[in-house]
Amino acid sequence: MVDPGTQKPFRVVTDARAGSYIKVSVNGLEGLRKLLEDNAIRHWVDHHAVSVDSGPLMTVIWLHRSTDPTQVQALLDSAA
Repeated sequence: MVDPGTQKPFRVVTDARAGSYIKVSVNGLEGLRKLLEDNAIRHWVDHHAVSVDSGPLMTVIWLHRSTDPTQVQALLDSAA
């Protein structure tokens, strides 16, 4: 699945302290949330959105700790 705001594929990032998350443009947020909700993937959206170097507004979707980030990445890769 490609982020419409950046034209780059979504990637699940895993951090030992923070957990797993997906960076998403505000333009791609609705589509990505729908995909996660349709597949019963527990998540929440950070309430801050920032733009770096005049780029698109970006936020973060955090995945629940019990969620397997590898399975989520496979879902993202298979989504059109």
